[in-house]
Amino acid sequence: MIQVQWLKIYTDIFDNEKIKKLLKNRDGDTYCRVWFQLLTLAAKSNQHGAILLGENIPEERADNLKEI
Repeated sequence: MIQVQWLKIYTDIFDNEKIKKLLKNRDGDTYCRVWFQLLTLAAKSNQHGAILLGENIPEERADNLKEI
C-alpha cells in the first residue's frame, strides 16, 4: 500500500463554519489543533481516512468527537 505523505488543506479552511465554531469555543485553538492532529493521524493510518484505535480496529463512532 502506498504511504500517504501529504495532506491537502484548502486555503479558506478558516472560513469554514465548522472551524469557526471550533475557534469560538473557550479552548478553540486547542480543539482546532487536535482536529488537525486527527487529520494527520487518519492520513498516517493509510486506511482511507479511518482513524485506527488498534492495529485493525477502526473508530467508526464520530459522535464521540461531536462535543469538541
